[in-house]
Amino acid sequence: MKFRLAILLLLALPLVVSAQTDTILFFTGTTEAPAYPTEIYTTTPVEAVEIHLGLLDPSLSGISSWEASVDVEGMVIAPTWFVPGCGLIPECGMPPFQIGLIVSDPLEPGQIYHLATFTAFIMSPTDVVRFSISPVPGSVSFPDSPGYAGPAPDYELAPMTTIAGNEPVPVFTINQQTVSEAPASWGSVKRLYR
Repeated sequence: MKFRLAILLLLALPLVVSAQTDTILFFTGTTEAPAYPTEIYTTTPVEAVEIHLGLLDPSLSGISSWEASVDVEGMVIAPTWFVPGCGLIPECGMPPFQIGLIVSDPLEPGQIYHLATFTAFIMSPTDVVRFSISPVPGSVSFPDSPGYAGPAPDYELAPMTTIAGNEPVPVFTINQQTVSEAPASWGSVKRLYR
């Protein structure tokens, strides 16, 4: 049942993305030309993948810090996170993220703000990888969701929500094959071409 709910939530992404602010999600492409798929597929053995974690349609005028926990479930080779706010501090670039920016970045409604980039190699097109986003365990500022703080001097706090409404289900997958539960038969195939 959880799996079916996750698939339904993933299929509803375009509707949800356009309906809420402060959405934390994965995207492909660039911040100038983002795409918001809920899944991607590899086609060759040992294929490199790159996806970005972002804040879509921020409600605050800037960002001075952010936090989120990202769980990666499945077989990945050489996983690497790049977090622009980390600079040369490698331990900063591993989930759970609690990132403080030296200088606040301005935000605009409707934009996608780049939080982090994940790269890895997927050994086979049959290897399934699932990504979940959740609050940072033990967080005082955001105990129930990921979140970010606005610019000084107020440092207003804004919780972020996922496309699943912060439910503990995958919000992005690699090589997740949706399989029909309907029994297939030769007769049903022939009916398609009548």
